[in-house]
Amino acid sequence: MEQQRRFALDELGENGEDLAVIVTEDWIRDNYWSFWYEKMVEKFGKEKADNCTFQDCLEDWVVGQWAWVLGKDGEWKAYGE
Repeated sequence: MEQQRRFALDELGENGEDLAVIVTEDWIRDNYWSFWYEKMVEKFGKEKADNCTFQDCLEDWVVGQWAWVLGKDGEWKAYGE
């Protein structure tokens, strides 16, 4: 079984320190997909939103979070590289 992709984003900690948060595709699907889908319905209508895929959602999430993806070589890369 292939390991799912992991993504990193920066967040501010309680004391203003920079934290790297690492999440998986499943985390994004479980915590963002339904929110994203509802926004697509609001903006484009249900018929068009029903044609959207998780990949569309994932790409929007990566852009919005300025996230990096962990490459197969173990190095963090800009998404799409």
